[in-house]
Amino acid sequence: MAISLSTDASPNAIPLERNPALLYRVNEFMREGRLGQSEPERIPFFCECRRADCYAPVWLTADTYDERRGRPQEPLLLPGHEYGRDGGERQRIAD
Repeated sequence: MAISLSTDASPNAIPLERNPALLYRVNEFMREGRLGQSEPERIPFFCECRRADCYAPVWLTADTYDERRGRPQEPLLLPGHEYGRDGGERQRIAD
């Protein structure tokens, strides 16, 4: 019997779970790559939710990202995405 890592509902699928701590570090690395640049362009960061099928970017300027990271308890989330496993802690990103 083969076991597949998948987000589908097949009986042999192992549900995937994203690692928000890893996504946080990747986002920090992406921000560090833009240090010293003053353009107000938006940067695609990863949504830090736990949805295995979430690949949509969180578009923020460097200044907005820095402002958000000044509040470390708030992960970057797309509207409607949740951080906690139990469905709690909904927080929206800044526009």
